[in-house]
Amino acid sequence: MSHLFQTLKQLISPGGIEGYFVFNEIYRILKSNGRAMISDLRKDAPSEKVREWTTVIDSKIMRWGFRYSIKESYTAQEIERIINDTQFRQFEVKEEEINLEIFLRK
Repeated sequence: MSHLFQTLKQLISPGGIEGYFVFNEIYRILKSNGRAMISDLRKDAPSEKVREWTTVIDSKIMRWGFRYSIKESYTAQEIERIINDTQFRQFEVKEEEINLEIFLRK
């Protein structure tokens, strides 16, 4: 198992990215002009979309885990504030149906 994978595994919470530590580690390992993309659930995902996605999950415990992960995740504004406290100066956060797409460039 790679060092980066072990580090990220330790820093990712059940519902989302754990603060600026993950972004700092990504910045550290990226080469100059390197890019990274992260997809994470949105805390503020529309409830009707969360219900829609929940209906396709067969396992009761997985449905609970999905809902819990939504509640524990971040909004786009929270992610932007976190990234602004890192060395990244080139980034974009896009809101999708129930997730955020985070694009980073060193």
